[in-house]
Order: sequence, then C-alpha cells, then structure tokens
Amino acid sequence: MPFIHTMTNLPIPEETEKRLKAAYGEAAALIGKSENWLMLRFEDSCRLWMAGSGEPAAMVQVDLYGKAAPEAYEAMTARLTAVLEKELGLAPGRVYVRYAQTPYWGWDGGNF
Repeated sequence: MPFIHTMTNLPIPEETEKRLKAAYGEAAALIGKSENWLMLRFEDSCRLWMAGSGEPAAMVQVDLYGKAAPEAYEAMTARLTAVLEKELGLAPGRVYVRYAQTPYWGWDGGNF
C-alpha cells in the first residue's frame, strides 16, 4: 500500500500525468508492492524552492505499509528520478525522495 505524493513547481499536463501514473505503477514492484494497492497524488505548479532557487524541482514522498530493503529504496529512487527527468525534464539533483514506513495502515474500515 504505497502512497506516492509528487509535488513540483512545474505544470503537469494531463497526458504527462497519465504517463507518470503508469511508470509509478511499474516502479511499485521495486519495493515489493503492486499497482492494485497504489495511490498517487500529483501536485503541480507548487511554490517550491530548493537550495535557494525556484528552478524546476520536485519533492516525492513515498508512504509505505511495512518496509522494503535498502537496495529496493535505492532502485525506487533511481526509477522515480529517471521518470521525472524523462517526463518533466527535471534534473535528478533537483528531486528529493522521502520514504516513510508504517506498521499501521487502515483500509476498508479496518487496519492491516
């Protein structure tokens, strides 16, 4: 059950968002999850600053039920930054990726 929240100071056209959705769905397998449980939020045209600059940047937050191996997070970060570079032209050095793991996750009126 990952929830991936992407914030960027760039606009994300609808077709680009669809391609990001598909790529994130494939990337979920890297952390042992499937697209069947994936929830996404895209927040574009944010007022976002990085290193004192308003140049194109993004913050990606990955909330995860359970945890994954360190090498899985490495692979996920590489994939997410590559996808953002391809789809939005974002340099990998202008993207932060944060992971949050939790042993508690609610769904359908109960918890796992």
